Amino acid sequence: MGANNLLFVTYMVKKGYIVDFGVNNCEIRKNGNAVGIAERKLGLWVLKGTTSSPDHQSAHIAVTSLHMWYKRLGYAMT
Repeated sequence: MGANNLLFVTYMVKKGYIVDFGVNNCEIRKNGNAVGIAERKLGLWVLKGTTSSPDHQSAHIAVTSLHMWYKRLGYAMT
């Protein structure tokens, strides 16, 4: 997992990940280990830095720009 990825949280939870959302941050854990941290930016959750997954097949990842996700999700760029 890396910056500007779209994560399917429902699928991750089904595969044993814990996704804990706070007001402005989110932590993703598997088997008690933190595998990802995200922060909220302009209404979207953005993964910080380089993260790793102990089970690469558990996450479906689509890499694209933040601007493209805004267009796809119907957000107006500000």
